[in-house]
Amino acid sequence: MVFGATLIFSFICLSAANPVVGEVTLPLENFVTMLDGTKVPPENPPPKLPGYLSLNYVILDLRVQGEVAVESRDTMAQLRHNFHIQVLQDQWTLFPLFSSNVITNGYRITYENGTEVSSDVAFVKHIADEMMVYLVINRADRYKVETVVYRPIKINRNLFSLEMSEAHHVTKLNFSIVGAEVEDVGISPQAVITSSTPVAGTTNLDVLLQSTTQFSISWRDGNKTTEEEKENQSSYNIPQITVLHQILHSIEDTTIQTTAFFNYDSEIDAMKDITIKIHGKNVRVIRVTGLYLDQWSTESLPGCDGAEPCLLLKVSLKNSVSTDTYQLVVSTEHSVGETPEFSLITFECMGVLRQQGQVGIIKAANIEVHEVEKYNVATAEPMDLSDFLRDQTSKNILLAYSFLHPEYVIVLKKERHERINTLDTSVEHAFVQVLVSEDHALTKFIMKLTNSNRQYLRLTVPPNTQAVWSVHVAGEPVKASTDANGLLLIPLTSIMSSTGSSQWHSVEVVYLTYHKSLGTNGTFVQGLPSIDVPINLLSAELLFPSHLVAETEAGGMTKVSHFSSSLPQTTQQHDKYRQRGTKNSFNTMYANAQTQQYILSDWHDEVPADNVRVEIPQVGNHYRFEKLLVMQHSLKISAVYPPPSPSWWTIMWQKIF
Repeated sequence: MVFGATLIFSFICLSAANPVVGEVTLPLENFVTMLDGTKVPPENPPPKLPGYLSLNYVILDLRVQGEVAVESRDTMAQLRHNFHIQVLQDQWTLFPLFSSNVITNGYRITYENGTEVSSDVAFVKHIADEMMVYLVINRADRYKVETVVYRPIKINRNLFSLEMSEAHHVTKLNFSIVGAEVEDVGISPQAVITSSTPVAGTTNLDVLLQSTTQFSISWRDGNKTTEEEKENQSSYNIPQITVLHQILHSIEDTTIQTTAFFNYDSEIDAMKDITIKIHGKNVRVIRVTGLYLDQWSTESLPGCDGAEPCLLLKVSLKNSVSTDTYQLVVSTEHSVGETPEFSLITFECMGVLRQQGQVGIIKAANIEVHEVEKYNVATAEPMDLSDFLRDQTSKNILLAYSFLHPEYVIVLKKERHERINTLDTSVEHAFVQVLVSEDHALTKFIMKLTNSNRQYLRLTVPPNTQAVWSVHVAGEPVKASTDANGLLLIPLTSIMSSTGSSQWHSVEVVYLTYHKSLGTNGTFVQGLPSIDVPINLLSAELLFPSHLVAETEAGGMTKVSHFSSSLPQTTQQHDKYRQRGTKNSFNTMYANAQTQQYILSDWHDEVPADNVRVEIPQVGNHYRFEKLLVMQHSLKISAVYPPPSPSWWTIMWQKIF
């Protein structure tokens, strides 16, 4: 069954001859559709709300002027907001003002000259789905919006704190506190505060804020501290702060490097000064770090809680820190000398209710560490320490402890062991190629090596060397020199990965030697270069003139038809990192090093401009040799040409068989 309605209306059709009267029957829904089509849409329709947050505006200024009356114990602060904005184009624009849970007393919207703005141009709209209050504007111009916002104040005895969360950065904050003796003003994050007292009992705070939308301000009222509270100040201050110690001791030969992390947890939402006693002899504070740190100082006391000396560390924060948690990091150096037994230093945070913590011990020297005795502390497994403490070192944690009171004692014993010298440079593969001409020989010596801290590689070349043509380290030309014994000194570098391990790179030397003219027959002998580092595998190749057939040998080396492994090649890893003469060379090198996992150091900047790479032509007859584990021995390669004629018995034997 179809429900509908029929509309019958008459119309007159006029023509030149005679009029015609007729009827048309339409369903109601078609008639309504026809009428909707005759409506003219507005030129600038309002936005569909909730909708899209347009960026068609610029906020020029946001100033907040607040006031709180402490004497009435008012729990709300009045904050007058003055927005100064500019709409860029004639289109519907949503400008966020506050979250929907903010209490306001209405809005005043004016043009820049103070004229009121009509509601068809701008109005305030609450969008429930987005939990935001917006200013809706549809015309390009400069506007001012004024409103008063009420925000709650947290009160804890004589401590007052106000937290603010805005939709935009506040340019300047002016805050008046009436009826209070304002003390210990603090703001978070850090800001510039100018305090003044225009009249008795009123304190004005002018605050220049960072680019932030969330901040908090706190202060104390000296008038609200009763005599009983002043007498028993410690009774309610001390119980409100607890400290977690996380201490890491690094044992060296004669010193102990200590890094202590103190995590303060305070219920009073404000901290200003921190005092720590460091128990132990010959202790020096190296560094103190933490947010909002103003200054720190140390004072030596001859005796703390007895005859033992101690160091008093005083830390001052900028104003008061309006936060319930705070971390302070203290680095110290403790000299223990050559004595095998020593006590670890301990830290005692003053003016707190409870302090407990963990201790981890590592070693940074060739020593062995054992526990002698302990008091008021429990032994723990290294894995029982917090992830934060274990992440502070890449070394193995040898000993671990936990304590519930800072008055503990840990006595350790160290045993020093003689250090064994190991290789600081290793050559995995070296390749010598000798190109022989009529009266000269060109030798190319290339090595694949890794180096940790060696400064120079000492190279011995044959006494008939006429000139050194080029020296390259990791593909970079370097300036070589000679020592008192005439050995060639090649400056080395260290190419380290991000994990601290050495990377393989190349060292390449090309030099020219002379010899007597070859002629048509004779013997050629050429000494090979040697270095003061063992070589795992040495490969050699003799390129002899093609018109001379020779019988070759290399003392101690095996003659082969082809090499057993690929030959070392010149590395070019560093070229992308070294940017000589550029302004941002360090930044470029560091960024590329992070990407490619390379860190370069110890480069020699004095490089001769004429140090070019020399390639040896691959011509002539090739004779190849190899030897494993070459230990600084002088090797020679020789060729007899033409080879000796076979004997009569050899010829007969070859004919028979």
